[in-house]
Amino acid sequence: MYLTRIGTTPLRRAPVPGGPTMEVLVAAETSGNIAMVQVWIPPGGGLPEHDHGPSEIVLVHVSGSIELHQGDQQHRLAPGAVAHLATGDASA
Repeated sequence: MYLTRIGTTPLRRAPVPGGPTMEVLVAAETSGNIAMVQVWIPPGGGLPEHDHGPSEIVLVHVSGSIELHQGDQQHRLAPGAVAHLATGDASA
């Protein structure tokens, strides 16, 4: 079992203009291939397409609006949306 508390782990900022700030709550190395990360994306911000290494991602969208790109597919997510990205999936 791995226990942590939100707000107690270091914040990291993505090294891209308009990139998000994130707090890694559970690292993939800690629990096999599952990672849990809290992410804050500034208005108008985003990330270039990237893969998530050995991690599966379950995105639970809390507030604002997000455009999620995966290959040639584009999805606009509203608060309450949940998205699953399998190991090896690339997204932006």
